[in-house]
Amino acid sequence: MASLNAAREFNIQDLGAVAPGYLADILLVRELGKGVPEAVFIGGSLVAENGSYLGEEPLTERTGFSDTVNISQLKSQQDFYLRVAPGHTGYIETSVLAPDPVLPLFSKLEWMKLPVTNGAVDISEYPDLCFMMVANRYERDGKTIAVLKGRELRRGAYATTISHDSHNMTILYRDPAAAYEAACALKESGGGICVVDGSSRTLLELPVAGLMSLLPIRQLTERIAVIEQAVYSVCQEGTDILLASILALACLPCPIVTDVGIFDGLSQQKIENFRT
Repeated sequence: MASLNAAREFNIQDLGAVAPGYLADILLVRELGKGVPEAVFIGGSLVAENGSYLGEEPLTERTGFSDTVNISQLKSQQDFYLRVAPGHTGYIETSVLAPDPVLPLFSKLEWMKLPVTNGAVDISEYPDLCFMMVANRYERDGKTIAVLKGRELRRGAYATTISHDSHNMTILYRDPAAAYEAACALKESGGGICVVDGSSRTLLELPVAGLMSLLPIRQLTERIAVIEQAVYSVCQEGTDILLASILALACLPCPIVTDVGIFDGLSQQKIENFRT
């Protein structure tokens, strides 16, 4: 009844019931909310039974939504340094986004005096800091670098093209060379999640729009487990592999990082990297 009522509410005429004229997408279960369905029917055809897939072979060719990672603005590791004005030396007061103490997924703005080395902000002596880059991947050239605090990344780089809601490329990193390697890997693979830790690189390929995989679900589950362990290796055990995806969500009512700058989600005002 729940599915039928929901379908009626949205004026969907062919879903929500097992009856003539309705789409025959059906799960057969022994008990609601528990266990694996005993059988799955799609369009009236049996496609799975007792946990085994019986349907057609999955897609293996790339779709029309491949090659969506266009990041021509990232040409070398030099593009991953947070540059200061020419000639500036010593320290510079820098905007830093830290976890909100009440809602840790949200960020709050802090200002820190950070050292400048070779014309760029240097966080090498601050293990609790990392950089975050959001780079437009739709041939619009935008990119923004921010400094994060307390976001668990300890070394290397972690990059993803799952980045709500614009799904730009988002990279957390302490090492610009690792960040560039991760970005290049995602460009070559068509998107996904990539972790670079020293000489080790782990890649989950999501070639459909940089968001989805063509692998069968069991194989994909195994690959997700591998990339989770890679994220743990550069962050900490239990770090959500979608952490970077949430930090770029532009509708959050807090400081957020976009491909066109850092903004306060409440006031809609731009936050500069530096202040004097």
